[in-house]
Amino acid sequence: MRQVIQGILAALVGMLVLVAVQMGQASLVDWKSLAILVGAVAALIPFKVNLLWVATAAACLSLFIY
Repeated sequence: MRQVIQGILAALVGMLVLVAVQMGQASLVDWKSLAILVGAVAALIPFKVNLLWVATAAACLSLFIY
């Protein structure tokens, strides 16, 4: 039973990665959106900023840029 659950979880992770790649290809169409992505990753990974603050800042920044 445990192997079945591990297989289902592996399939779920694979589907999530596929969706993330497809969304990235559809949404990263210019340098401005790529810059927002790089800034968000830079804030999240090394500085451990709360995701809510990063999402709020990215939304406000995109309102000014676009």
